[in-house]
Amino acid sequence: MAKGFLHLHMTVVILFMLFFGYKLILLFANKKASLAAFRQKTKVVDMILGSLILLTGGYLLYALHTFETYLVGKLILTLVAIPLGIISMKKENKLLGLLTMAIFVYNFGVAETHSLTFKREKIVIQPEAIAPDTTAVPAETPASAILNQNEEAALKNGKAIFTQVCAACHGQDGKLGVGGAKDLSLSKLPHVEVVQVIAKGKGLMQPYEGVLSEQEIEAVANYAEGLRSK
Repeated sequence: MAKGFLHLHMTVVILFMLFFGYKLILLFANKKASLAAFRQKTKVVDMILGSLILLTGGYLLYALHTFETYLVGKLILTLVAIPLGIISMKKENKLLGLLTMAIFVYNFGVAETHSLTFKREKIVIQPEAIAPDTTAVPAETPASAILNQNEEAALKNGKAIFTQVCAACHGQDGKLGVGGAKDLSLSKLPHVEVVQVIAKGKGLMQPYEGVLSEQEIEAVANYAEGLRSK
């Protein structure tokens, strides 16, 4: 359901921008009669699209159960842009029209990058364990023991990352399902696809490529796979 709302939200936003963009072209071309006629024909459509943007956006914010800065900022700007757009066309104000379009384009970029600056900061993780320094391991320690220690440390690190960035939607046991999150205990995805989903995102889940290292993504994938029912 949440994924459907996401697609609806994006579709409505694009349609609203197309309608507004066309009116902006007419405004700058000084075709006032054509602009007035188009506004009259699309008055109801504009009201529906504007309402749907707010309703679907509000639902998605609720479904995510999170109030990240970029989401709150995007919502506030949308609340400003919609009435601003109406005023700009009613007053035939080109400057306000450009400002409205700029806000919608900016918001679209924010939605795509999950950042108000279009640059996502790397997630700072407080790991539960640090991989052991193998240089300090006695020479007689078997290689298999060192490998096991490293794997255990990586798994603990994966758990720490999962707890910090994934548990809000998936739950610590992987079964919570907030915002359409999949039940990880029932997942049968192969490892390579799990890594791909974490890196690229899916549905309401944001991509973590660039904010988590490849090793951290691998660690989270391994931990998530460990939550599957045996």
